[in-house]
Amino acid sequence: MPIDKPLFPEYDQPIAALLQDAAYTFALAEHPYLEGIKIQRGGMAGQPVDVGKGRYHAPGPVEMSSQFEFEAVLQTDLEVWSTNAVIVGKQLGDAMAQMLFQLIDKSSTEAGTAVNSGGRPMSWDLFLDMLDRMEFDVDDENRPVGLKFVTSEVVMNQILALPPPTTEQNARYELIIEKKREAQLAKKRTRTLD
Repeated sequence: MPIDKPLFPEYDQPIAALLQDAAYTFALAEHPYLEGIKIQRGGMAGQPVDVGKGRYHAPGPVEMSSQFEFEAVLQTDLEVWSTNAVIVGKQLGDAMAQMLFQLIDKSSTEAGTAVNSGGRPMSWDLFLDMLDRMEFDVDDENRPVGLKFVTSEVVMNQILALPPPTTEQNARYELIIEKKREAQLAKKRTRTLD
């Protein structure tokens, strides 16, 4: 029997909020790097995201689907609820991850920080090309501060399997760090007090 309108409208919002919170928890379990992303009730679409340097991108809607038997909702059948929360959580996590990587790709391409490997396999030279294009600060011990890489498991395994960098690659790394330190100091010298 199709239902044209909710039988218990006062429960619609709390039920939806409970399912959305549970789904988000399962989405984070599968994609932990999504933890900083906030979702709005009723979807993610709308508010533009500041991606730096005056560029904003609005995330699109995320669609998820699941089926509840009406009786399971009325009786609060935990097995049905948890199964649906896992299903919707997987859909939500996959959709949010895809959206995140599209946003990263679009933003890095627009900012000129994207590196196209041109089919070359992962190497320290390619890794250093990426590092050179990124913006980050350096601490007093010449370590990058606030630098994060988000990559697939395949690429991460390729990076971890690389042989130790050569003397030339280590020297290039030191040059990159020095260049970042100089840019950081230049920013400090040009700050103005309002």
